[in-house]
Amino acid sequence: MRLYEVTREPRYQALASFFVEERGQQPYYYDIEFEKRGGTRHWIGWGEAWPGMIKDKSYTHAHKPLSEQNEAVGHAVRSVYLMTGLAHIARMTQDEEKRQTCLRIWNNMVQRRMYITGGIGSQGIGEAFTSDYDLPNDTAYGESCASIGLMMFARRMLEMEGDAHYADVMERAFYNTVLGGMALDGKHFFYVNPLETHPKSIPHNHIYDHIKPVRQRWFGCACCPPNIARTLVAIGHYLFTPRQDALFINFYAGSEAQFTVNDRTLALKIEGNYPWDEQVTIRFSQPQTVEHTLALRLPEWCEAPQVQVNGEAAQGETIKGYLHLHRQWQEGDVITLHLPMTIRRVYANPLVRHAAGKVAIQRGPLVYCLEEADNGTELHNLSLPKTSVFREIQGVGVLKGKVLLQAEGLRVPTALEEKPLYSFDNRQTAAEKQTLTFIPWFSWANRGEGEMRIWVDEA
Repeated sequence: MRLYEVTREPRYQALASFFVEERGQQPYYYDIEFEKRGGTRHWIGWGEAWPGMIKDKSYTHAHKPLSEQNEAVGHAVRSVYLMTGLAHIARMTQDEEKRQTCLRIWNNMVQRRMYITGGIGSQGIGEAFTSDYDLPNDTAYGESCASIGLMMFARRMLEMEGDAHYADVMERAFYNTVLGGMALDGKHFFYVNPLETHPKSIPHNHIYDHIKPVRQRWFGCACCPPNIARTLVAIGHYLFTPRQDALFINFYAGSEAQFTVNDRTLALKIEGNYPWDEQVTIRFSQPQTVEHTLALRLPEWCEAPQVQVNGEAAQGETIKGYLHLHRQWQEGDVITLHLPMTIRRVYANPLVRHAAGKVAIQRGPLVYCLEEADNGTELHNLSLPKTSVFREIQGVGVLKGKVLLQAEGLRVPTALEEKPLYSFDNRQTAAEKQTLTFIPWFSWANRGEGEMRIWVDEA
């Protein structure tokens, strides 16, 4: 579809449409190929799980035609790559049936099968989706590539729908799972991105075979490190969405960009320390006046955004989560955004059993976590009272420049090896006060091996 956009050669669009329309049709292409190979398969030694998924076709989203599908299934990376292509075709061909398929599968994925971090694919077997609201924390797969694919799908949906919801998801995936897939030194990587780790248990329990408590230098299947690299290089395609009706600014990372609007150049620069600071400035530097609409995303996490143009309150219309500002933009114009980064408590749908009675913490687009380096071991015995007030502190050492959060919490003491395994009627110990320190989740595992968790018991 990208090749078609550049060349306008109809056969490229026709081939793309064939690929998605043929998928799920019977007789199955995969069965025909399997028979031609004499029943041999590549995945020798992987057990029955992977061949079983291939056999039932949901692993490749091919169990039935896409037009009949309602759920995000199968291999998470391949799923969102396929849906990215389908959304691209739907927009370019104005195909309402394909658009509705994208909407159905997107909504199922984001409303029922996505982690708070923007991770998708909750099981290691098949690197795949499971069922609605099945989002375990300590065995989460959440492959880095899957969140990159989610960004790609979100970008195509945004191009089609012009709705800030897709940019909200795109930003969530980028600032949490995608950035978290690479260490702060740029040399170590996560393939799998759990929401909770207990390193002492990992070597002894095979349900954790895919979990690494520290980032790795490389992988035998090394898809994630170069995928993160290409996403960082291409980040401009996610920051901005040029459409005929408006230039959409999706999130406010520092950047400079130029766009052609009616044969004129619109040039702008975004300044600020996003996502740490609340103030963002957009300056225009083109020599010619350009009449156009700028659509500024008002993030879902921001309760009371304020926007000014040249020092005065912006006058515009909010449409699908974007503030649309139409005017003659000229050199020297300045847009100022104040995006209060209130520390928010996040609660999961009660159907997510793995987060029952728990709370997660978010500031701006960043999800936070507890880490052993700040809070000691046995993080499962920590709790956060509902009345606790947060304060911001500046990180030091490898976390310098990052905003950390602290609040007063509780700990159940754990020096209890002399105690019985179970006891009747009363708790074995009483909770004690402890200051809890939360760090941005994308920066965990940069200070050695240790426990980590996002969802915390709320007292």
